[in-house]
Amino acid sequence: MLYRSTLLSFLILSVGYILLNPWWFGDAIWYATDISSNPPFLVEPGHVLWRPLGLFVWKLLVLVVPSTTPLFAFQFICSVLSAGGVAIFFAVCLELGLEKRSSLLATVMYAGSHFMVSYAGSGSSYAPSLSFLLAAFYFALRPELRFSKTLSILSVVMAWGLWSITSLTVLGIGYAAALQRRKPLIRDTLLYAFSAGALCLTLCFLAYLSADKVEAPENSFVQWLVSSGHGIPARLSFSNTLRALLGAFLTHIYLFDIGTQLKLALYRRTLSSVSPSLGAALTACLIFSSLFGLSLWHSLRRLSAASSRQGVVTASLSLAPILLFGLIWQGSDIERLCFLIPVTSFLFGFGLQRSFLLKVAAILIVGSNLGFRVFPTVFSGGGESGQLTRLVENHTKPHSLLVIHGQRFSISSWTAAQYFSKRDFHSILYDVQTNGEKAWQKRLNSSMTKAWENGGAVWVLAPLLSTEHTSQAEHALQMNPEFPVPSVSQVCQFFMTFQKTGRSFSIGKLEFLEISHERERAEVR
Repeated sequence: MLYRSTLLSFLILSVGYILLNPWWFGDAIWYATDISSNPPFLVEPGHVLWRPLGLFVWKLLVLVVPSTTPLFAFQFICSVLSAGGVAIFFAVCLELGLEKRSSLLATVMYAGSHFMVSYAGSGSSYAPSLSFLLAAFYFALRPELRFSKTLSILSVVMAWGLWSITSLTVLGIGYAAALQRRKPLIRDTLLYAFSAGALCLTLCFLAYLSADKVEAPENSFVQWLVSSGHGIPARLSFSNTLRALLGAFLTHIYLFDIGTQLKLALYRRTLSSVSPSLGAALTACLIFSSLFGLSLWHSLRRLSAASSRQGVVTASLSLAPILLFGLIWQGSDIERLCFLIPVTSFLFGFGLQRSFLLKVAAILIVGSNLGFRVFPTVFSGGGESGQLTRLVENHTKPHSLLVIHGQRFSISSWTAAQYFSKRDFHSILYDVQTNGEKAWQKRLNSSMTKAWENGGAVWVLAPLLSTEHTSQAEHALQMNPEFPVPSVSQVCQFFMTFQKTGRSFSIGKLEFLEISHERERAEVR
């Protein structure tokens, strides 16, 4: 009966994670573009095996359904592996001694966390890598199973290959040390698994450095590492600590666009920058941390009674690499601290056995993630991303370019619109964060020239074409006050040599205007 229920849940989640994906694809948009290019781009140090795996599955799916897109191939792999991870997490909870009902509620917390509902059907490799690490941990807990050690090692190697840079922070051997009765077997298995994973990472890194595609591959690796931070320096600082604290909340519960609102409120220091949703989100953070503190207290009391104090301390210290990684590297992104979710969900499971309040809290957290994050986007046809895609398709011709700036359109919105509409977007903010502020005009001009040469048009957000009311324009575009990016005035100066054609379309309160390059050509002559 349990086997059938687990299988049915797996199938429902595999389909549901794709169908209920809130138009959140993460980096999968870039992966799909890379493997469909000619020749396909497959080598990247952070996700060594993900693109080759996606290309292989895409070619297989095309044999069955010729219209299969590369993005769907990544989503298919992601949802299946993520759903498998949910089933494995349930098995781990049972193996660690949780009651079946508490294990079920802890699994619901895990499967319905903000990270999982966003990434499990996205096509990115984060949730699948977490599933492989859970599998490695489960096989380590079951040393009596045949090939358990081999399967644990292979699971860690796969997790390393899917997310090699951060996988080394997980599966702390000390966490297993709290399980006294099987500690030696578990420790030995995980030691072998970590050794194999480290060897895999080293070989993949050396293969990348020896690639012929760049003259100085080590510089390319460093450039990739820096650019993936999008302008946020990897260091231990007060701002990055606040980022990680916010990320810990966002990983579990959807809090709207709290990150952008907090930055605007803190840097501008005006009450007008504070919206009611920001206050509600901060209240949710306070409630969540209180409930988690209650759960942690219940859990530590039970753990202290079940194992030695040394085991509990060692288990807690094993989480230090995960927390340190979040503290120094873009901790506010919901995937950075995703490896905490199995731990926090498991701790909630401990607390759920004795607290009715935590049972209600778990249901409310999952319900809010679905009610505020998933359902509005799905039932509105893709939310802002879907609306932007449809408007771009209806009002612009193929090969057109849309120039945006600020945080008014998130990366997830415009990258999805770019992929589905087959139009290009040039985000000045994203370009500067990735490539630096130097020569941003040259890169923008190159993108515009390419669009015109391919027969497309260039559309620019209206606030970037007017030199008046720049403060209002910066507010409307939600300009990032944290980074040294080109101001609205600087961008307006750049566009002064271009004419407006008179054509426009709007999304919400913002308007896109088409510009012509005829005036620029006249000046060149």
